[in-house]
Amino acid sequence: MHTDTSVAGRSNISLRCLQPFVSGAIALRVLGEVELAGPRGTFSPGSARPGALLALLAIHAGECVPVDRLIDELWTSDARSSAVKRVQVNVLRLRRALGAVAPDVDPAALVRTGARGYSLELDPDRIDAVRFERLLARGRGDLAAGDARRAAATLRDALALWRGTPYADFAYEPFASAEIRHLEELRACALELWAEAELALGGHAALAPKLERLVARDPLRERLRALLMVALYRCCRQAEALAVYQSARNDLVDGLGIEPGLELRALQRAILDQSPSLEPASRDWRVPAAAARPLAQVA
Repeated sequence: MHTDTSVAGRSNISLRCLQPFVSGAIALRVLGEVELAGPRGTFSPGSARPGALLALLAIHAGECVPVDRLIDELWTSDARSSAVKRVQVNVLRLRRALGAVAPDVDPAALVRTGARGYSLELDPDRIDAVRFERLLARGRGDLAAGDARRAAATLRDALALWRGTPYADFAYEPFASAEIRHLEELRACALELWAEAELALGGHAALAPKLERLVARDPLRERLRALLMVALYRCCRQAEALAVYQSARNDLVDGLGIEPGLELRALQRAILDQSPSLEPASRDWRVPAAAARPLAQVA
């Protein structure tokens, strides 16, 4: 799992220009249950096969997904002839549903028939996962440039797009697993960057309990541990900050037989030394990028 949040990174959603854009009236939401929203309502197909077809096309938006791949992913148990028919029937059902929520949009142009398969033709700006990645990249840039206030606001906007587990109805479908992991890793990175921005703004008191919940939910992320340690230290809770380090060390030594990484050990020493670099007014402290790795990946 990578931590590069640039839009040009490994996102499976194609960001190439789609000509012409036919989807200005439709928004695709995948950061939760998959749904298409239009002027006449929302199409939420759930885990039925039209929904699975929509999810698979959404992951590869703008790309023609061959019929053979659709069959391999969604109708593996059917005979070839009946599987092809199932694809065609579910494409028709999907188009009908889209026509119901966006009557001014040509469903056949939105779910387009290609030479070998079908594609979902959507303006990338109308896909919440793409907007999230763009806001994340912008927030990271703002923070690197020293504008913590703008970074915090941008990252809050990015995180507000989330409604639950991405592609929630298809969490156990092999075709969606890689994209789900990718998006969840980006969300974790966004939370860490947002917390770093809030720390830079002096928000350690309000941030500490939120970070405690995040660490409890995802205890093997070293960067979350480091952020929590700094927040607690700035709240004059030095003993608790050191206890967070000890908890991380226990997880590593007992579970994996290894010590914490260099960055976390350096932070422990800085807390023991009551280093001025940890004070809220200091610009010297920053969780190193290398510490963004989950602890489990150190092994």
